[in-house]
Amino acid sequence: MSGMGDGYVGTAQDAVRIRRLEKQREAERKRIQDLKNKSASAGGQTGLLQFGSGTSEILENAFKKETVGLVTREQYVEKRVNLRTKIEEEEKEKLQKLQQEEEELEKQKRKKRRIKGPTRLSFADEIENETDEENASSDDGERKKHKLGQLGKDPTVETSFLPDRDWRTMLQGAGS
Repeated sequence: MSGMGDGYVGTAQDAVRIRRLEKQREAERKRIQDLKNKSASAGGQTGLLQFGSGTSEILENAFKKETVGLVTREQYVEKRVNLRTKIEEEEKEKLQKLQQEEEELEKQKRKKRRIKGPTRLSFADEIENETDEENASSDDGERKKHKLGQLGKDPTVETSFLPDRDWRTMLQGAGS
């Protein structure tokens, strides 16, 4: 598609879009190639632990990498113990990292819960009204509610059109 000599006939906007997409693809190819080179230069795994291997396989592979030629029994045992301790240390470090990440996630969840705060119930305003009347005038309490934008019942709403069983029974009782 370079040079637009591919037989495609389109508008200038299409040509600009095609060039932009080609640049994005090229950048993506370059990024993937860099990642491949980086992983290849690392020589497989950075530590002794490898994904999908048992501890005995890991120990054997690490031992093969470190020992060259004939080794005395003492050297063999010493290297074997050293490798085993290294592997155990790396496993402990991984477990500690996982635990720290889990703790951080829990902390973030707790913070989100604190930010949300407790849910409001519709009858909670009635309880607040009783305490407001004791402390100050009802006008001040209503102003505070409207300022804070709290959810709940609004006493200023017209409710005369809503059905009321108690009112009907009282009217029927008075009418008969």
